[in-house]
Amino acid sequence: VILNYNTKEWLERCVRSIFEHTKGIQFDVWVVDNASPDGSAEMMREKFPQARLIANPENVYVARGFNLGLRASQGRYAFIGDADLEFTDNLLGRMVEFMDQNKTLAALGCPFYYPDGRFFSQCYSRDHTWLFSLLNFSFLSKVFSGAYRKMRHHFEYGDWDRKSSRYVDIIDTAILYRRAALDQSGLYDEKFNFYGIQNDICLRIREAGWGLYYLYEGHLIHAQHQSVGKESWSKISAFYRRDIAHYLRKRYGLLASSMVMGLLQFTRFLLRAAIFVRLYKPRKNIAFGT
Repeated sequence: VILNYNTKEWLERCVRSIFEHTKGIQFDVWVVDNASPDGSAEMMREKFPQARLIANPENVYVARGFNLGLRASQGRYAFIGDADLEFTDNLLGRMVEFMDQNKTLAALGCPFYYPDGRFFSQCYSRDHTWLFSLLNFSFLSKVFSGAYRKMRHHFEYGDWDRKSSRYVDIIDTAILYRRAALDQSGLYDEKFNFYGIQNDICLRIREAGWGLYYLYEGHLIHAQHQSVGKESWSKISAFYRRDIAHYLRKRYGLLASSMVMGLLQFTRFLLRAAIFVRLYKPRKNIAFGT
């Protein structure tokens, strides 16, 4: 299931690479297009008639978009990812083979690389704790900088270079799911728009008794933030705050969410005040001569 918004060129590369580099398994490609104005849906109909297309009349964003594809698709496994991916070296076939051999795994991730060949080390992390969220989303990260650095190091698997396979808490960006695990844990929470959806579903999967694993094999090219970059900063910022508030409220309760979001708002006020003071600070008079 490939989710697309306004990235026609990358979508074409992504879908073409799936058909060219996937061997030894039966599969369908589902593309969910979120009302792209760049002709993405028309390109899919013209160049990839063998693919399945869901052309939404409006942008339903990430959680609802992926769920549309997951509900429409069939099969023992479902791979989800954005259109800014390029597949190589029978990656999907190798991932399916690994999942077939490891029946307790619900989800599998793989290595990412930038288009220029650099290794992409993000997309795998531990759960957000309430305390980490309190520091991470507020000025308290500066006040308690030493504690924050230690917590962030732990959260990001700071001692792991992503060049070995291991179990992980959260997989982001591109995931191969076992359908039976999704049936048990549920699909994406559609109250999210962009952020927090993977944290939420991965936690529910683990609570249902399944494992999540990073397999250091294969090569998936990721041109980061191609779709998100098409949205305005103000809209992305609003989605971010709303999604974080929903995640914290869902996981830690209304009081914890209110505390974190209150500090986030206060931090935004302090930053704006600092920028205002810097821009409008009176300049000192300079005397020329005596």
